[in-house]
Amino acid sequence: MRVTMKKYFKIGFIHQLTYGEYHSLIVEMLSHIDEEEIKEENILTAIGKLKAHMPKLNYVVERTRLHQNTAKINGIAKKRDQTFSSLVYGIKAGEHAETQEQRNAWRVLNNWLREENKVRRTQNIIRRSAMFSRLNIRLNGSTSLQEALQVLHLTARFEKIMRLTQEIWELQLHRIKDLNAFTDMSNKLRQKSHKDLRVMLRMMEISANIEGEHQEQLDFVCKILSDTMKEHNRSFKFRKTMKKKKDEKAGTADAAEREEEE
Repeated sequence: MRVTMKKYFKIGFIHQLTYGEYHSLIVEMLSHIDEEEIKEENILTAIGKLKAHMPKLNYVVERTRLHQNTAKINGIAKKRDQTFSSLVYGIKAGEHAETQEQRNAWRVLNNWLREENKVRRTQNIIRRSAMFSRLNIRLNGSTSLQEALQVLHLTARFEKIMRLTQEIWELQLHRIKDLNAFTDMSNKLRQKSHKDLRVMLRMMEISANIEGEHQEQLDFVCKILSDTMKEHNRSFKFRKTMKKKKDEKAGTADAAEREEEE
């Protein structure tokens, strides 16, 4: 007689999680497991193997989130954004300036910025750095742009933006180099921990389907872990949906902007 085993877990989504999401899921699952004080030796061994990965998983997550350069980069980027806002307001003021020379300067500089309208809306530090680099290249190649900045007394402001951008580039390159140094290690660690997670869940699932003194407890634990995974899967799907909507909204805005320009 063939016995149908009850399936508790759907784990296909786990490999799509970010490192932080994966770490959060494991931490919550282990917390639930610890609360139940499981007695079965084979499962305790499997749990122990998964727990053994946690110090390194914690290290990778903290290292990624709290790299020493991250706070510095964010601080400089904020100062740069403030300076850029000041530059934009200075250019806008030229539209209604008293002299024709100043109004002409506004027109030249306004067209200079309009080429980057799409990127100006983003908060991504790397994309904004690239935007300022492109603006700088066009500025260096145009005498009229340089003269327009001088007319509106904005040259020093843009030079400050470029100094801050250079600082950000240097800090980001150092951070990337530093993080890449343990990328292979972190990927291999995740693969190993995921393998031990699968083994642990499989052993729990089998024990929850076999009559015995631990069946009731493991059935309860499996249901709790299943609910935890479902909740994380819902959060993952929500993040994906919101990202898709954001991308679609950005695409619609860009299309509308192009139509206005045409």
